[in-house]
Amino acid sequence: IQQAEKDLLTHQAVLMRAVENKEDGWHIFAYGLKRSKDPEVTAFFIRQVQQNFYVKEADGSRMEFGFGAKNGCEEISNELGSVLAIHLGAIGDKRAVPALREAIKQGDSAVRESAYRALFRLGEYSFAEILNKLGEISFWEDAGATVTNPDGPSPDTVMAMIEDVRSRDSERAIGLYDQIIGKFPARSPEVACAHFSKILCYEDLQKHDLALKQCEVALQKVRLQDYAKKIPEIRNRITKRAQQDADRPGADTEAKPEGKENSKPESESPR
Repeated sequence: IQQAEKDLLTHQAVLMRAVENKEDGWHIFAYGLKRSKDPEVTAFFIRQVQQNFYVKEADGSRMEFGFGAKNGCEEISNELGSVLAIHLGAIGDKRAVPALREAIKQGDSAVRESAYRALFRLGEYSFAEILNKLGEISFWEDAGATVTNPDGPSPDTVMAMIEDVRSRDSERAIGLYDQIIGKFPARSPEVACAHFSKILCYEDLQKHDLALKQCEVALQKVRLQDYAKKIPEIRNRITKRAQQDADRPGADTEAKPEGKENSKPESESPR
């Protein structure tokens, strides 16, 4: 895969043109360009985000959506701006910060959500600041968690931010999931996801005892079937791995890892 990426990047200008024109495969090309972390790629992504805060009419004006609008009520988001904003966060170049802040002000909903994710990853917002931007949180059985600040990140985006963290630092992600459990209504999908995801974080860290304890907590707390039905299977898997570790020669004398760099790929899309 690495060699294929190197071969692709020898044609960097071609890939940039394909991304700019949204040719077939542009998502893959953008991902490959992102991994290069070339300063020219960063500058290109910044320009493209600035030019793609929202979907435009033929004359370059912003497309309007809503009741009575010619484009209908359902907003069409600028996918290019949204995807490249997330990639700018992953690249980690602070030159992107002004464009991302402007994307929050001007961007359509998808671009704005991606900009929040990127700025959080770049360290421009703390997690406490992100939670404060949600406003008041309530829960409705049919609608899930709702927030009072329409200009802040959505609950889905906040959960995606933590998944981004988990791909690099499961220990830190556990603390963020605990903040979700403390902030959101107990019956919300976000709290269910947090309890479930803590199991996976402990498993990532090979902390099998804590993972099994979290399985028991989750079985008591989680009512959403999509999560609840997976917990017994995961508990069995962790139990087997813990036993295999215990049976290894020298297991009693080896130091258990405090953490590890996760081997799974980075999360690129919202939950």
